[in-house]
Amino acid sequence: MRIYSFPHAGGSATVYLKWKKYFSPLLELRPVELKGHGSLLGSRCFTNMDDMVADIYERIRTELRDEPFVLLGHSMGSLIAWELANYIKAKEGISPYHLFLSGMKPPHLRVREEIQTHRLGRQAFKNSVARLGGMPIEMIKEDSLFELFEPILRADFQICDTYLFEGPIQKLNCGITVFGGLEDEISREELEEWRLYGDYFQLHMYDGGHFFIDQHIKEITHIVNQTCSLMYYP
Repeated sequence: MRIYSFPHAGGSATVYLKWKKYFSPLLELRPVELKGHGSLLGSRCFTNMDDMVADIYERIRTELRDEPFVLLGHSMGSLIAWELANYIKAKEGISPYHLFLSGMKPPHLRVREEIQTHRLGRQAFKNSVARLGGMPIEMIKEDSLFELFEPILRADFQICDTYLFEGPIQKLNCGITVFGGLEDEISREELEEWRLYGDYFQLHMYDGGHFFIDQHIKEITHIVNQTCSLMYYP
């Protein structure tokens, strides 16, 4: 079974490489690099969700019927995973065997803020990135370092800022497992509403803020392994 994973805003697919040693041998980890990130740094970043999802689909579509697959994402990566699952269903008539979503409220609860993060001035933008965590504070404080990542971060934040769920909510024919941080701005009650999107739902909360996943890799991968093994051996 393949597990396609998607990073947070500004992140690279390599963030999931440290997860690999914890995954079951049944799972083939396939981190998906986003255009303009990591190994694809030379290409242009997308600034809207539709174009990004269509690009990812074209890159993996020939593999989708080879064997069962699941999708996993954190923060912006969760929105990508959800939208990609719907895109695949529309194009191929199939759903992933499971969705693992982390640190993101469901689409129908997202609203466009009056002040959009990607339009903020340099210092205000830095403050927003620092508040979320996930990026070494030294890289944020040092202008020469931050300038390297700022265009990527702004493009990703633009995707999130301008994302609009058009509804209605349509369930996928798969289960959904959601992970959340107890100190994150996204509440347990908001995360619970992901149950509207799948035919099976479980929620796991952990100590930590928005990037709680970095401290709980072993626990999270254990749940992924356990959930996927039940699909093979119900």
